[in-house]
Amino acid sequence: MADLQANPKFVISTTAPPKSVTLTLAVDKPNPYIDTEVTFTATLTGRDAVGNSVPLSGQTVTLQMKDSMTPPSTGTYAMTDNGDGTYTFKVTVGTPDISYTYQAQFGGNDQYHSTTSDTIDIQPYQ
Repeated sequence: MADLQANPKFVISTTAPPKSVTLTLAVDKPNPYIDTEVTFTATLTGRDAVGNSVPLSGQTVTLQMKDSMTPPSTGTYAMTDNGDGTYTFKVTVGTPDISYTYQAQFGGNDQYHSTTSDTIDIQPYQ
C-alpha cells in the first residue's frame, strides 16, 4: 500500500472546484428623465446536479458604470432566495444624448466562479 505522506503524487484533494454561474442584468427604464428613479435587477444562477438552472441566494453582486469618470451611481446587490437583487437610484445627473453603460459583476468565491453580465446602456433625458 502506498504511503500518501511519503509519496505526494497520491494526495487526493477533497475540495470541489468552483462551479460556473450565469449573471444577467435588466433595467426598468433605459431612457429615464433626470430626477427619475431607475431600478436595475441582477439575477445570479447556477446549475444543480442534473443541469437545471437554480437561483443562488446569499451572494453579493456589484453594479458598476463602465467608461465614465463620474458615474451617476454604483451599488451592490444582496441576492435573495430567488437569486435576484434590485438596486434603485435616482438619476440626478446626466447629459442628454450620451448613454451610460452599466454592468453587474460577481466576484466569485470558493464555491462559484466570478462572472460579469452583459452591459446595459441608459440614456437620460432632460
